[in-house]
Amino acid sequence: MENELLWQYRLALHFLPNVGNQTAKNLLAYFGQVDQIFKQPAHKLSQIPGIGKLTAASIPSHFNSALKHAEEELRFMQKNNVTPVFYTDSDYPKRLLECPDCPIILFKKGNFDLKRQGKYLAVVGTRNSTEYGRDMTDKIIQNLAEQHSDLVIVSGLAYGIDITAHRKALELNIPTIAVMGTGMNKIYPSEHKNTAAAILEHGALLTEFPSFVPGDKQNFVMRNRIVAGLSDAILVSESAEKGGSLITADLALSYSRDVLAIPGRIGDKTSAGCNLLIKKNKAALVESATDISYQMNWQTQQKNERKPQIISLFPMTPVERSVYDCIQAEEKINLDLLALRTHIDVSALLPQLIEMEFKGYIKSLPGNQYKTL
Repeated sequence: MENELLWQYRLALHFLPNVGNQTAKNLLAYFGQVDQIFKQPAHKLSQIPGIGKLTAASIPSHFNSALKHAEEELRFMQKNNVTPVFYTDSDYPKRLLECPDCPIILFKKGNFDLKRQGKYLAVVGTRNSTEYGRDMTDKIIQNLAEQHSDLVIVSGLAYGIDITAHRKALELNIPTIAVMGTGMNKIYPSEHKNTAAAILEHGALLTEFPSFVPGDKQNFVMRNRIVAGLSDAILVSESAEKGGSLITADLALSYSRDVLAIPGRIGDKTSAGCNLLIKKNKAALVESATDISYQMNWQTQQKNERKPQIISLFPMTPVERSVYDCIQAEEKINLDLLALRTHIDVSALLPQLIEMEFKGYIKSLPGNQYKTL
């Protein structure tokens, strides 16, 4: 693995107690390099907004144990062909990067390139699926694959609709990403080991959890936000009135993703959740693959679309040009990552961004995201 020492520091940051994803991002935004975080005294760490005294004190005191844990994790990854992806790396999924609660590290196994362009559809649903739900899932994925050669199916490797979607993608030889609620040392449920092995050829297993994290209930709830964040849209094939699929749908809506649902017969428990999403105008009603293409405007997308040239009365300063180029390199970018890549403190960068938006160079988006115009 390249830059093994760098990855030891990155993983050590991930393993620190009292330091979650957002705190880690704040620390990186202020210090620029991950190794610099561990060189700071507690009193300096505590001066950063959002970093309390308890967290500031725990960072230097737990560094050695976190680093040892990181070294063990690196050995596991090297032995098992697991690739780590850091949120500042160019191969971190851009869609997921748009989500304010995206994990700081992903662990990937498989041949799929997370930078790959395409139409990413998450397919989720109840574990207690019916023949109707499975048949509709199969039919829609097959017809979508016929319409769009760049289709990618995302799901959670669970019983029912999830595994149906993965297996249909494998049958059609289209990429599929399985987002796991465990570490890479364990496939859950174990009955899906063969499917998981097949996914490695043209897809990927993906998790935010280190190797030996078990499949606790809350981990699967956390997994749902990655399923939603990776995708352009979420299709709920079947769902009870309560369950993980509706949680995923709500997360998708919070990320400004399209939510789609297959309606079911009134009174069927496994379709109650889908019908509720449609009734509350949270999801578009889908009866076919054509409905999804229409809803997503996939059939009218133009290749090589030219961006309009920016015309401004205000010339760019060198600093503005540097910031603009950094934003333009991504479809969207969040504030913390922009500060990290431009080497400008957040406190100095914010007024710069306001000025650039006034001049018509960029646009601010929900969740501290920015894009060029």
